[in-house]
Order: sequence, then C-alpha cells, then structure tokens
Amino acid sequence: MAASKLSKGSGSKTGIPMRSAMTLLLDTWDKSPTGERLRLAAEFVSQYGSNPETDLEAAVGPAASLLLIRLIIFLQFSFVEITRLEVILQAIKLFFSSPWKPRYVSIFISADGIHTCLSLITDERVDSEDKLLATSVLQDVLEGGRRFKETFCEVQGTEVCCSIVMADPEFAQPVLKLLENLLADNPRFNTFVFISLFSLLPSAHHIQSQLSRILVKALQGGVKPEIEEQHSATLSALVTSNNLRFKSVACQLASLLDYTPAWAGLVTELVEALKQLTSQTVLGQEGQQQTQAVQIISAIRMLSNESQPITKAFIKAGVLRPLLRCIGDVSNRKCQHEALVTVQEMCKMDCSITFWLKGSLPTNLYDVLQAPARSIHGRISPADGVLLYSLTQVVLQSE
Repeated sequence: MAASKLSKGSGSKTGIPMRSAMTLLLDTWDKSPTGERLRLAAEFVSQYGSNPETDLEAAVGPAASLLLIRLIIFLQFSFVEITRLEVILQAIKLFFSSPWKPRYVSIFISADGIHTCLSLITDERVDSEDKLLATSVLQDVLEGGRRFKETFCEVQGTEVCCSIVMADPEFAQPVLKLLENLLADNPRFNTFVFISLFSLLPSAHHIQSQLSRILVKALQGGVKPEIEEQHSATLSALVTSNNLRFKSVACQLASLLDYTPAWAGLVTELVEALKQLTSQTVLGQEGQQQTQAVQIISAIRMLSNESQPITKAFIKAGVLRPLLRCIGDVSNRKCQHEALVTVQEMCKMDCSITFWLKGSLPTNLYDVLQAPARSIHGRISPADGVLLYSLTQVVLQSE
C-alpha cells in the first residue's frame, strides 16, 4: 500500500505530506520479508527509472536517503540468499543519476557500499549479470569526482580490483575500466594505481595489450611514476615478447618512462628484421612476408612517433634504406604505402633525415616523379603519388 501511495503522489490528493508517503514506505520495508522488499524496490525503480534525472529529494522528500541506506544494508546481509540482485542495484544506481548525486554517493560510501559491491564481484555465488551491475555502480561512484576516487583508494579498492583482474578473466575488462578511471583526475593516488597496474603486466596475459595501452595513456596524460629497479627488469622482459604488436606497445611504454635499455633493443631488432625481409628483390603482393613487413613498418612508425631520440635510434640502426626499398617495390602496395608514411613522419621528427635522403631516393622513384601522368598509374596509387611527390619536394629543397 505504501508503495502505491508513493507512486500515485498521495501528497497532492489526500493532503498527506509527500514525506509521510516515504515514511510509510520505510515502515513497510522494515516490517517486510525479503520477497516484499524486492517488490518495493522494483516498484521504486519502475516509477522513477523512466526518468533517471528525477530529483528524488523533491519527489519523495529528504527521507529518500534513508531508503538508500536500507538498500545498501539489505544488499550487505542478503545477497548470498537472493538469486538475483538486479532490482536492488538498479535502485541504488537511480540515486546516482539524480541531481543530488554527491550527497547520495557520500551516503553510499559511509554505509560501506564500496566494499559491498566489491564483495559481490568477487563472490562466485553471485550471478554474472549482477556482478556487471555492481561494477557499474562503482563506476558511477568514481565518476562523482576526485574525492570519491580518493576514498575508493583509501579503502583499498585498488588492491581488490587488481586481484579481481588477475583471478577472474571474465570480469577483467569491466574492472579494468574502474582502474583506468582511477588514473584520471586523481593526483594523490594515480601513481599508486599506475604502479599497481604495471605490476600486473608480466602475468596478466589475457589483458596485456589493453593494460599497456591504459598505462601509455596515463603517462601521456601526465602521470609520472618513479620506476624502480624491479620494474625496469619487467620492462625489458615485456619488450622481448613474441607478440610483435604487444612488444611495440611495451616499447612505447618504456620510451615514455624514459627507460632506454628496453626500447633500444627493440629498435635494433625491428630494423634487422626489416632488412632481412627486404633483402630479396621483391616482397610479393601477398603472403606471410608481406604481412610481416607491414607489421614491422607499422611498429617502427608508431615507436618513431613517440620521441626524437627513438627516431634517431632507428636512423642510426639503418632503417631508412630498407624503408626506401619498400617504397620502390612497386609489387607491394601495402608496404609501399606504410613505408612512405613512415619516412614522411620521420622527417617531421628529425629534419636531418632529408639531407640523407637527398642522395638516396631510388632511381625508379625519380622516374615516377619526372613523368607522373604516364608512370604513376600501375606503379603507385594516386594518393601515395601525392605523398611521394610532397616528400621528394621536401628532400630536393633541403640545403
């Protein structure tokens, strides 16, 4: 009855204040068994869930916060015996979408809501959909602002999330998003979160690439951790991975952390691999060699764009000659394009390359440029022809 009075806005029709309607709901909640409480929560979600931005304080009065506390306590003591927790978690999320979110998040934290949701995620008896919903609740908390992120870290939320990432691959992705959120706008703890995630890299094989990208993004965003000796060893081990794509990201990470030994070895390895592939007359139009060449050149371009020291390291290792050979290989359009773009971007990183290129462009490329109308067709794509012409003009005009 209390829920129906609330849903019909009894305050305006009977003269009973809206606050009394909420009080009736709370009284009914306190006296009801589990099944009835779930029904009351479902009715609450049904009424206000259609308009997530409803001002609950204005709609049902200040006592709304008391319902939130009851929902959290109910979750803490009843989640083991309930098959599905969806309606309770949805009701909690409803509070976080209201204009009074900061207040409700503070109440949620005070009632130990963070530990409660983390317990749901780590408990194997909880339904997978409910675990995802609990993760979403925590994401709402973190999006409330810096002070809530700090509180999350203070109650060891970072450590628990890292253990979940390692122990439960099924939920590694959504929990990893929580940790990524903690790296942004969290100056007190972002270094701690970074080191915690970095420590997972060697053994978190199921998310290594994604984890590396998150760490790279954090470094580019201004996080400045101090890498200790054991972490340096980790970087070196990661760069020697058999996965070319991952080792490239690991090398990028090493560059941003200013750890030269890690990326210097990969620079030499990539250049030698490209030299070996391009030592043949042509790479061919398809097949494993072409795929490998494109992957290697792509990795070289990505790493070279990270910093001028890496670009210079590639040049010193002799990367330009195999790249130019790929540009001149008219049988392999993909390698030709990737190499062309790579050389162009290297020129932007280090203008001294143009002086070396001035006497090194393959003769057949000059032929293409001297008679573009006749020669570009069939030998290089029109778009790459424009890129090549632009590159050569820069080279020819260098002094």
